[in-house]
Amino acid sequence: MKNKEEKIDWNQVIDSLSEKNEAFVEDKFVKPWLKTFFGYDEDAMTRQDSPKGSKKRTDILALGDNEKFSVIVEVKHHGSKDFPDFNPETGIVSDFEQLTEYLRTFYDNVNKSYIPIGIFTDGERILVVRNYYGMVFPIIYIKNLKSGKGVVYWSNEIVKTIKKKLNEPVILTTYNNKGGVGKTTVSYILANYLSKVKKKSVLALDFDPLQSDFSRLFHLDSGEFYDVIDWLEGTVDKKDKKKAMSMRDGNLVLALAKANESSNEAMKKGNLNKYSSLSGSITKINSSAKTISKLMKQGITIPQPGTTTPLHRKFDVVIIDSPPGWWYYSMLAISLSDVIIPPINFNNGSSVINLVRFTNQYFPELFKHLNPTTKEEKINFLNLRSPIFSHMIINFFDKNDKEVKEKDLDQVVARYLEKEIKDSFIRNSLFRNERADGISGRTFDAIRLPLNRSINQLSSLALEDKDRKKVENEVLKLGEILVSDLFPFMRS
Repeated sequence: MKNKEEKIDWNQVIDSLSEKNEAFVEDKFVKPWLKTFFGYDEDAMTRQDSPKGSKKRTDILALGDNEKFSVIVEVKHHGSKDFPDFNPETGIVSDFEQLTEYLRTFYDNVNKSYIPIGIFTDGERILVVRNYYGMVFPIIYIKNLKSGKGVVYWSNEIVKTIKKKLNEPVILTTYNNKGGVGKTTVSYILANYLSKVKKKSVLALDFDPLQSDFSRLFHLDSGEFYDVIDWLEGTVDKKDKKKAMSMRDGNLVLALAKANESSNEAMKKGNLNKYSSLSGSITKINSSAKTISKLMKQGITIPQPGTTTPLHRKFDVVIIDSPPGWWYYSMLAISLSDVIIPPINFNNGSSVINLVRFTNQYFPELFKHLNPTTKEEKINFLNLRSPIFSHMIINFFDKNDKEVKEKDLDQVVARYLEKEIKDSFIRNSLFRNERADGISGRTFDAIRLPLNRSINQLSSLALEDKDRKKVENEVLKLGEILVSDLFPFMRS
């Protein structure tokens, strides 16, 4: 969005911010910047008190209209140490919990909607996050607004990128390095509930070709389908009778990955340390992630069996059910994601320990090898690839306990985790609800599923196609719990 007011010497303005407080940064930089590049009038930029009656107040709430989005801006003094942390080697952003809390709490009373964009800035660094019905994740990080082509260029790119991102689906992946913790069932609940109850257009991807339980929950015959990755990359013969995807109930589209020669070979490579040293394999994941992500976000033309008229679908949400372990498909799923949702088993310490290993070792290592490659990308991170971890799903089921009783979470720590993760982020965030240090995103909230065998019963019943009424009831009950916490602003 170019504007005649580009005559402002932005470098001079930014230089004047040195050692100045937040009010100075707000008046001299933020408001003129929002007016020049975003088009907000002075009277559209206000403050707002917390709707919960606390003393919290937004620094700037810029109200949009039918043509402009609304945005909350959190202003820091220039050079502030409280600015969200950014690792230029991995592209991982952390410590933006304050902005997340504002976006999940404050509401645009004028336009009667949630506020879709949040901005952190100290006048030189800029972090932009997207708010999808209360699910908040980073999309842009500008390390230095004056760098490269300068303030005007990067500011216009920010506006252009935000508008593009607001029209893209949010991509969720359920993942835990440990198997048997409820990943597939959580994916199944979310896909059904979001498509049927919330009426969202959902693309559900089964990325576990060795088990394909996600596909089996929907009673898909994998023999009738292409490998979705090959299909999306355009490497399969589309003239045969196989299908690429299956549509259910108008809002839900299903597809599955199938083990092939390249994926089997990738699995044999072993763990991340061996795998990541193979530049060709990492290049393949990076290339596949970019191609598949672009197609999913632009929409997909779905072949319709028995007709010559294909159907083009755009999606609101993409849900990827990833396999356990750390190999080609799990790496690809994570690299595609905006948000990672990790289920754990309440009474299984290894499911938590495996998650710690993933977040502290495998995840940063993967993104270290998926660095931006062009000179322009290295200057500043537009189209940021930095998934956040959100809302640990706690499954209370204990197969060895005939009478399941609620246990204090501290007992679980003492029983399984005291030595292994005494000082790790997961202990602090799960058991004390403190900030999750050292990982991408915000406080690692926990959603505790009902203290019964519902989630395990649901999986078994759905696979066996028994008691469909009970399956549907469980999907509604558990779906309401999950979606109301993950997407607090999503209403039917």
